[in-house]
Amino acid sequence: MSSNFPYLKNIRSLFDNFGRFFSYGIGLMCVFLLLSVLYVEFPALFFNINTGITGLITAFRSGNVDLILYLLTALTSPLPLGLLCILISFPFILKKNYKPLMHIFIAFLFSMIVMKFFKTIFSIPRPNFQYILSVTGYSFPSGHATASASLAMSFILFFKNRSSKKIISKQYQKLVAYFFILGGILISVSRIYFNVHTPVDVIAGLLLGASISLLTYVYFERR
Repeated sequence: MSSNFPYLKNIRSLFDNFGRFFSYGIGLMCVFLLLSVLYVEFPALFFNINTGITGLITAFRSGNVDLILYLLTALTSPLPLGLLCILISFPFILKKNYKPLMHIFIAFLFSMIVMKFFKTIFSIPRPNFQYILSVTGYSFPSGHATASASLAMSFILFFKNRSSKKIISKQYQKLVAYFFILGGILISVSRIYFNVHTPVDVIAGLLLGASISLLTYVYFERR
C-alpha cells in the first residue's frame, strides 16, 4: 500500500528514524503552549512559584556574584556568542561539513523569531524592580533562556550526526555539551537573579528553545 502512497512511506520513514526527537519536540512545544495559556489566563496560580524561586536565587546576591553573572550576560550578546559558536564549530568548517552548522543556525534564528512573536502576542510586562540591569520590552518568554536552550540542544544533537563523530572526539563532544548545558543554566539563573525575568518566563523560554531545536533537527536529518 505504501508504494501507492509515497507520502505515507516518507512519513513512516521519518518516524522510524527520528520519531523520538519529533515526539520530544512536539511534546515540549505542547507543554510550552499549555504553560503559556495558563500563565496568561491564571497568573495568580504561579505567584508562589515565581516569588519562591526568585527569593531563593536573589538570596545569593553579593558583589562577586553580581560581577560573574554580569560578565556572563555581556558574553551572551550576539557578537561574542556568534564568535564562540564559530570557534567551537571550526573543525567542521575545515572539513566543509556544513549541514550540522545550518541546523544550529536555522534553529537559533527560528527560535528567536518565534520567541519575539510570542512576546508580542502575550505582552506580559517585566518585573517592576530590576537589579543592576535595565531591560525593556516584554517578559514572557525569556529570550536569553530560549537562545541558550536552542544552542545547547542543537549542539547536543549536532554531535549525534554520524559525520560529526568522524571529525571530533567523544571528549570534545562531551566538553562542548556540558559547556552549553552549564552555560544555559547559569544564563537562565542570571535572568532571575537580576530580576529581569520571572522563573516561569525562563522555564517557558527553555521549553520553546529546546522544542524548536529538536524539530529543526528532524527536518534537517531526514533530508
